[in-house]
Amino acid sequence: MGQRKSKQASPLQENDNTKIIIAIIGVIGVLITAYFGYRQVLSTIEVPIQATQTAEANQTIINIPTETDLPSPTIIPTDTPAEIIAIPTTTEKSYTIAITEVMANPCGFDEVEDATWNEYVELYNYGNLSVDVNGWWLSDGENKTGNPDKIVTWDTRFPGSILGSNIQTSTTIIPPGKIAVVISPQYLVGKGSFVRPYIIPENTLILTIASGEVLGSDDFGIEVVQIRNPVTLYEGTENIVNKIISTYGTPTISGSPINLRDDELDGIPFALPNCYSVERIIVGGPDAEFNWRRIKDGSLGLIPESP
Repeated sequence: MGQRKSKQASPLQENDNTKIIIAIIGVIGVLITAYFGYRQVLSTIEVPIQATQTAEANQTIINIPTETDLPSPTIIPTDTPAEIIAIPTTTEKSYTIAITEVMANPCGFDEVEDATWNEYVELYNYGNLSVDVNGWWLSDGENKTGNPDKIVTWDTRFPGSILGSNIQTSTTIIPPGKIAVVISPQYLVGKGSFVRPYIIPENTLILTIASGEVLGSDDFGIEVVQIRNPVTLYEGTENIVNKIISTYGTPTISGSPINLRDDELDGIPFALPNCYSVERIIVGGPDAEFNWRRIKDGSLGLIPESP
């Protein structure tokens, strides 16, 4: 038998196969290159997205105030001393204490003395709560020695003295519906032909003043009758009125206790004869001419009657 000859590819066929293989390899390379290029672009995009999402998530727990949220700064002029800049720390208080009677022309007058030791100012608590008047002030507006007067307990000046049966002298707290009477420190001793005309009712609270011997100025007492100065009850100091509590005689409003003068717009303070006081009619009512009446011999310690 003759030998079979092996089939050999022609040079033309080998070239065609080589071209096909090279083409396939080229396509694969392009695909690989494109794939890794896409991954690089994708990773570049994902980074800022993740950072943005993280920041947005944290916004709910991080609160940074803007300029409008911050309080406005307090500007203090550099040429203003710091000690005169006052910052209020308390709210204004309301009180139910009224001046209900003023005895400024009392009995006991003679040619030597005008009986200033018998002058008094009556305070009434028309509210439902007790009120402490310790350290409050009375002024008749006069710029004279002894005015204004600081209110203290009677026992502060005269511990152990007796004013009458069941008279309260050791406190400045006025209970609801009760009266306190501020009397002169000279009430028990007087001067000249001394006359002490009052019978103090039981359980009356008696107060006096911290210094001086008479209410009002040391020389003339309460100057309501002749000069017609009003009487003012206030919170503050000897030189400053912080809050006016009650008045008789419609004074002009002033921050100084020696400038609380009559506004001269009505008929009060009244011009009164000796032994007459003036009494408020409606205890919680206004300081107006229609709301005051004249009382012969006064009514020290007695709750004002209804109109």
